[in-house]
Amino acid sequence: MLEEATVTSKGQITIPKKIRERLGLKPGTKVTFLLRGKEALMIPKPKDPLEELEKLRKDIHFTAEEIEALLQEAKEKWSKAQLP
Repeated sequence: MLEEATVTSKGQITIPKKIRERLGLKPGTKVTFLLRGKEALMIPKPKDPLEELEKLRKDIHFTAEEIEALLQEAKEKWSKAQLP
């Protein structure tokens, strides 16, 4: 999605409605800006970081045993790749 905004004389911009809706930005939402060269990335800050972590945890569909097996498999592949 590509939208455009204009910087005012006070250095302010209005975030386009489509962007606000897509990101769930409401009045009072805090954002962080990350500068990358001559670009700025705007990242909405979650109101409750623990709530956001809980949402991520719910998206994990592996058991602890499956994760251990995947790690072991990755270690073995890496070890074999390091052999001359």
